[in-house]
Amino acid sequence: MEMVYGEKRFAMEAVLGRQDLQADIDTLPAADQILAIDLRGRDPDDVFSNIPYEKGALFLRELEQKVGREEFDKFLLAYFKHFNFQSITTDQFVTYLDENLVKAHSDVLSMSRINEWIHSPSVPEGAPVPQSDAFYCG
Repeated sequence: MEMVYGEKRFAMEAVLGRQDLQADIDTLPAADQILAIDLRGRDPDDVFSNIPYEKGALFLRELEQKVGREEFDKFLLAYFKHFNFQSITTDQFVTYLDENLVKAHSDVLSMSRINEWIHSPSVPEGAPVPQSDAFYCG
């Protein structure tokens, strides 16, 4: 979004996305608020929500803020190259993340925090808070 529409639009969309995420968290059961949701035996349409999109985006934003944009961009490019045209499991993603980002930045990243994002309901304490002046009415 930032690359296509610029920083202001990106910030505005992030704020709206966070509001959508909170609306879903307020109505969904805890088991449906996690990123590694178990769909076995369930119709995916029955659990469609903003959780994978907006919580996932917020999770990635935290990673980027912790390691810096340049390092995170390098990680993403390597990730896309490594897994191009493949579907992967959550476990494969977590293993790749650990080996290719967390270990190199263990001073600011931890697997316990990663697992909190992926396997816990709601949004972890201390998560990034998107800000935008687009909604200021003062």
